[in-house]
Amino acid sequence: MKNKWLAIILAFFVLIGGVIYSTGTVNSKQGSTNIATQTDHTSADKRIDKSTSKPKSVHGQIQIFPFEEAVNRSDLIAKVRIGKKSGELNEPVPKTVFNAQILETQKSDVKVELESIQIMQQGTDEILFNDNPIFNENEEYILFLKKAVGPITQEYPDLYWITGEESNMYKVIGDQLVERQAFIKNELLYIQDKSFVAKQSSGKPTQILDEAELSKKIKSFVKN
Repeated sequence: MKNKWLAIILAFFVLIGGVIYSTGTVNSKQGSTNIATQTDHTSADKRIDKSTSKPKSVHGQIQIFPFEEAVNRSDLIAKVRIGKKSGELNEPVPKTVFNAQILETQKSDVKVELESIQIMQQGTDEILFNDNPIFNENEEYILFLKKAVGPITQEYPDLYWITGEESNMYKVIGDQLVERQAFIKNELLYIQDKSFVAKQSSGKPTQILDEAELSKKIKSFVKN
């Protein structure tokens, strides 16, 4: 009888031990699997980014001004041709600095006339801001610009940032037309080219506008 009970007790502990061990093994394997999956996922992301050159994106709020206020807040409003990249900044958010040639000026609070400036755009080739495409060399834009101040001007003395970022970028697309890069502005509907209904690849609504009429409207708010 004793031997029978001893056998039962031993079998019970063996069974319990087997269950505990199996559970521990499964948990351990699951933990290993999670780590491996996470590592593989990260590696896969890196591989995808490298193979497709698809940049990451950060999103932030921008201040959108009524058209007249945007004109008044800007130190310089000009048609520019984008040149080569001059550098990148990482704090507090990624930015790219471009050289740019001034082609035409709609407003200038600058005492000395400049033929070229530096323009700071939010985002880089690797990290886009609000999914806005980074400028390309030789593209032309009408931009609302604000003069940069502070220590950064020691490195970039003629640096400007874009008032309201994408809300005040107008890309020259030819045929005397420009494309406002984000947001439909009711104030500009009367100079909108009715034959175009445009959307960027990111899905943002854009307006196709008559370039000469846009320049005329800007200059109508410039205080002499």
